[in-house]
Amino acid sequence: MYNSNPATRIRQGDIFVDVEYQFITGDKISTSFPYIVVVSQDCDLEQDAAARVATPKKHDTYLDTILICPAFIAETFRAGQHMAELGMEMEPKGKAKGTTWNYIHSNRDPRYHLLDAGDSDGMPELVVDFKRYYTIPRSHMYENYDDHFKTSVNELYRELLSQRFASFLSRVGLPTEDSIA
Repeated sequence: MYNSNPATRIRQGDIFVDVEYQFITGDKISTSFPYIVVVSQDCDLEQDAAARVATPKKHDTYLDTILICPAFIAETFRAGQHMAELGMEMEPKGKAKGTTWNYIHSNRDPRYHLLDAGDSDGMPELVVDFKRYYTIPRSHMYENYDDHFKTSVNELYRELLSQRFASFLSRVGLPTEDSIA
């Protein structure tokens, strides 16, 4: 499920831990999430890195920010406690068959993506919430790379993560019955 990132650049699917930054969530400000996952397209990240070392520089392919999603430890998420530090009470997801947690755990809920712990080196089972996405300045991510990079989602699983994120963002919102009347 995971592999180390042998490159000297940030890649889609990279997981960072405890990156300090001000994330605005509702009317609260968080200074960090325990885990964040890079969801910017890898081709854009690659072109950005190459353009910065090219002669002459290719400024039109520079990225100003990197798109990330927070990833929450599954047990905390399932209990609805993953946003407790911000004073936000979230709905518990349940444990029994047929509950919301079953759909999340099997990646059938389009809003969430479960990253298994698998045989990873100390990685917990994580839930990525596609409704919570943020941008972080590229320079900030590279400044924190050495101290906060944890692992990277394997290429095969990275593609699935990317497709599910894009699908969630491109869904068509349907009106509720109340708004039609």
